[in-house]
Amino acid sequence: MADLPAPTFPQALGDTIPIESVTAIDGVLVNIPGFPGLGINDLITLFWNGIAVGFYRVTTAIPQFPIQFVVPSTLATIGSYLVYYTADDFANAVRSSAIVNLQITLSGPVPIGQLRMILSTNASNYDWPAINVSPFNRGVVTGVPGTPVMVTVGSPGLIGESGRNYYLMDLGLNGQLDFSIFSEEQGLLTVNAYSVLDPANSVILTTFIGPYRLGGGSIKSVNYSTGAPANGRTYNSIYLKTEALSSVPGRPITFVRAIISTGSARIVGYPGSLADIVLNGDQSATINLTNMVSERTVVELSLPEQSGSEKLVESIFVQPSS
Repeated sequence: MADLPAPTFPQALGDTIPIESVTAIDGVLVNIPGFPGLGINDLITLFWNGIAVGFYRVTTAIPQFPIQFVVPSTLATIGSYLVYYTADDFANAVRSSAIVNLQITLSGPVPIGQLRMILSTNASNYDWPAINVSPFNRGVVTGVPGTPVMVTVGSPGLIGESGRNYYLMDLGLNGQLDFSIFSEEQGLLTVNAYSVLDPANSVILTTFIGPYRLGGGSIKSVNYSTGAPANGRTYNSIYLKTEALSSVPGRPITFVRAIISTGSARIVGYPGSLADIVLNGDQSATINLTNMVSERTVVELSLPEQSGSEKLVESIFVQPSS
């Protein structure tokens, strides 16, 4: 249950913002309402589809509310976003706000047949053989079944299904096309999907290729993707690498345990919410998650063969396009 009130959006009517309002100020305004219990040096962090996009350090005993963030327009294109914030006090006690499912839309009704797209973000760059995993950000294009759609990605990005910077396929019987994006370099990539029969029917989004972060204990490094649609098939993924040996002489680390502690997601290939995943030969692993609920998900990673090696990974599943 959320401890803090939800963020608010001055540009929104309800939980919807027209894209023209975003373009007008080159971003989305997010207000953090007043709440008790903040102290000097406490840290407020704003999360946008599971990615930390803003930070505010409290410097006075009585903070001035609302505290306002601006999410840049490069991160706020047409689509669905789960937005929340956390407050972290000096003793590292973290409280979370209620989550808002924010919609950024075209003004007026969506034209019949208009393409829509959802992209996950933050997967790391492809760096084989340093780590033997294949990180992807994943996309879903939605429109009229049978529509031939071209998907392109800016350099140095590539599309997993074609191995090139473009991918041509018809939308399936469900009116959707799934694809994946990867890159050998970190940074922002622009993805364009358009109808071959009507190139003006297009949608452009950006996705970020992110870094690995420090794990915990003998979990050396961790990366994750976030923002996948909650359609039961599109992955948010976790990529990690561990030390080879535990603190017990001669005892190798052979698997990582993943437990879904928050949310309704499931670990692909395993029943229930717990999985012991055997590590690759280079001590790496990929953990794929799916969900049917748009929500925040928390996965607890640990190494049962090496105590003190733990890491929490949060990601967001968003409302799928209909």
